[in-house]
Amino acid sequence: MAKEQGVDNKVQFLGFVTDEDLLKLYANSLCVYFAPKDEDYGYITLEAFLSHKPVVTTVDAGGVLEFAENDVNAVVTEPDPEQIGQAINRLYLDKKLARDFGENGYQKVKDISWDNALDRLMTFSGLE
Repeated sequence: MAKEQGVDNKVQFLGFVTDEDLLKLYANSLCVYFAPKDEDYGYITLEAFLSHKPVVTTVDAGGVLEFAENDVNAVVTEPDPEQIGQAINRLYLDKKLARDFGENGYQKVKDISWDNALDRLMTFSGLE
């Protein structure tokens, strides 16, 4: 499809990558595009935010939208290629905005961990 659209020189389909390579990819990205249809949780969104990167997603992404807030830490569009492209261009043309959104995302998810979840469960159950 990339070849048919004339963008095969701009797109790479990497398939599986190691954890080390994944960290490098996040570290060197401007933003993370993640727009599944009706995702149940959206772990990739957490990875992006923990890497201080904003997310570009769509209004039908499901659980992603529990973390991604339009014009706060993400750009949320309709599932339309033109709008998605405009969202990416917006962040590309305004690097400060991209950094600010990425920092906002980090602040939103930085305390999400199994340890914190267990502590809260123990507190609510009266076992602490």
